[in-house]
Amino acid sequence: MKLKKEKKENNNINSKIIKFAIFLFLIGCFVYFGTIKYENKTSDNVKFNTEFSLVPKDNVYQYVTAAKVINLIKKDGGIILFGFKENEWTNYYASILNEAAQDSNIKKIYYYDFYKDRQSDNSDYEKIINLLDTELITNDEGKKELTAPSLLIVNNNSIIAYDNETSYVTGNTTPSEYWSEYQKNLKKETFKAMLNNYLRSK
Repeated sequence: MKLKKEKKENNNINSKIIKFAIFLFLIGCFVYFGTIKYENKTSDNVKFNTEFSLVPKDNVYQYVTAAKVINLIKKDGGIILFGFKENEWTNYYASILNEAAQDSNIKKIYYYDFYKDRQSDNSDYEKIINLLDTELITNDEGKKELTAPSLLIVNNNSIIAYDNETSYVTGNTTPSEYWSEYQKNLKKETFKAMLNNYLRSK
């Protein structure tokens, strides 16, 4: 009887120890997972659609920094769209370019929003200006700068194409007025020729 009683008491103690260990484990898990910061990351193409309403969610755009642009120009090559979300001309331009890219089976176009960097004279932004010196137009203050929207295509450290057709539209012309169906189709074909030339150069 005494052995059975001791065995029962030991079982109770072991059971309590196991339950306490499980309790501590659950507390530990609660604390650990409670400290993790869960970020609701938005994919680049969805973010781009949010900023540019004319471009569908199923688009080819990937956001990059000025530093990445420098690397693309000097080394890796690629297709880069320059713009910023407050610029309505970029909205139309990006929409036409996206259609041309998808027709040409281009999977990725890098997008660099240069607005803040231009405002602050960011050093990497200035490096981009120097690299594109021969392609850029001097503004009224005698300074060269990126304008929106602009398209740069680079491969093997060579500029294949640079386009800024609507960066300097003057007067009261709005993007919706400028981009008639005829103009859109014409630009789309121009883009496709540029993109296909890029693919052939690779």
